[in-house]
Amino acid sequence: MCTCYPGFLASLARSRQLVVAIIIQPLTAETLNNGTPGKLKIGNVLIWQLQKGKWKLLACQAYK
Repeated sequence: MCTCYPGFLASLARSRQLVVAIIIQPLTAETLNNGTPGKLKIGNVLIWQLQKGKWKLLACQAYK
C-alpha cells in the first residue's frame, strides 16, 4: 500500500520578474520484502522557476 500526498506550495518568492516555487512531496509506503513488513518514508524537494511563461525545473533533491 502506498500513500502519496500531492505536492504543496511551500514558498513563492517574487522579485520583479523572478518567480520561484519550492514544492515538498512526502511519500510514505508499507512494504513487504520476502514476507517481512516494513515502512518507507521519503520525499522530494523540487525548485521551479517561471521563465517566459513556462515553469522550468531548476533542482530536485530526495530526502529521508
